[in-house]
Amino acid sequence: MSEEKKLKGFNLGAATLGFFWSLRYNCFAKWAKAFCCIFIIPAILLIGFWVLYIGITKPAFWSWLGAIFISFISVIIQIIVSCIVLFIYSGEKANSWISSRQNLNLDEYKKEKKWWDICSVVILIFLLLVIAVFSVTCTIKSHNNKIKSHNAYLASKAREHLKLKNTCTVVNDIVPVIMKNSYGKFDKDDFAKELAKDSKVTEVISAQAHSNNEYTFSFDVENHDIGNYKGELRIGLLVKYIPTCNFNKPNCYVETGLYSNAEEKCRFYFDNNGNTIPSVTTKKILEE
Repeated sequence: MSEEKKLKGFNLGAATLGFFWSLRYNCFAKWAKAFCCIFIIPAILLIGFWVLYIGITKPAFWSWLGAIFISFISVIIQIIVSCIVLFIYSGEKANSWISSRQNLNLDEYKKEKKWWDICSVVILIFLLLVIAVFSVTCTIKSHNNKIKSHNAYLASKAREHLKLKNTCTVVNDIVPVIMKNSYGKFDKDDFAKELAKDSKVTEVISAQAHSNNEYTFSFDVENHDIGNYKGELRIGLLVKYIPTCNFNKPNCYVETGLYSNAEEKCRFYFDNNGNTIPSVTTKKILEE
C-alpha cells in the first residue's frame, strides 16, 4: 500500500497553516505553485483589468471614484474566494505532496499531524470568533446610529414644530388687531408696525409682492424671544383678499408657516367686518 493511500482524509494543518506546514515538510515549492495559481495570478489579472479599464475609458471624476470603489470590492471578494479555494486545495493535495517524500516516517508524521490539526482548529475557532464579534459590533453600531439618527430627526421635528407654533402665535396676536383697524385695507407696513410693538423685537425687515388678490409678505424678525424659542424668527405671510370676504366661503385669509417646512401652515380667516378666526389645524397648533 502506498504512503498516499495510508494518509487518508482532509489535511487540516496544510489547509490552515499551508506556508509553515509546507516549510516543515519540504513541500514549499508545490504549495507556492498552488498559491500563485490560485491567489496571486487572479489578483494581478483583476487589478490589471481595472487599471486598463480606468485608463482606457477615462471616466469623469465621480465615475472614476465609482470604478475605484467597485474594483476595490471586487479585489476583496477575489481574495476571500482565493483563500477558500486555496484552503480546500491545500487540504486535499497535502497528502499526495508529503507522500512523494522518500524518507517519510509515517508514524512520526501522524503524531505531528495531531498537533497541526489542534493548532488549526484553535486558529479557525479564533478567526470565527473574531468575525462573529466584528459582525455583532458592526450590527450594534449600525443599530445605535439608526437610533441616534431617528432621535435627531425627532428632535429636529420638535424644534421645527415649536418654531411653527411660535410663528403662529405671533401672527395670531397681530392679525385680529390689523383686521379690526383696516377692514381689509392693509399692506406690509401694518403688519410690520404691529410686529415692532413687541418689546422683544429689535428690527423688522419687510418685503411685499402682489398678484391676483394675493399679497405675499415676508418679515425677518431679529432677536424675537417667545415661548421656548430664542433667536431670529423669520415670518412669511400669504394674504389672500377679495372684495367680498365671509366665513361661509372662507375665501380671505392670512397664512403663515416655516420656510423650511412647506407642509405645516397656520391659516387665519377674516371677513369684511374685521372679524378673524383661526382654522381647525391652527387651533390645534396654538393649543399644544
